[in-house]
Amino acid sequence: MKVGSATRQKVATADAAVLEAAVKSDQAAIDNARLAIEYAAIRAPVPGRTGAINAKRVIDKRTKS
Repeated sequence: MKVGSATRQKVATADAAVLEAAVKSDQAAIDNARLAIEYAAIRAPVPGRTGAINAKRVIDKRTKS
């Protein structure tokens, strides 16, 4: 065996570690996207539905202050 050469098992272990890190990175990206969607969701302040009139009232109140 040459100096600096790696066994197949060491290479396989290193490859597995790289793939595990990629999976964790991808999962973090998925979690980040889900969080971004949560922040982007428009929710009604009370149970029911929200519409253009409610949104207009909020905008009018903010601009009149």
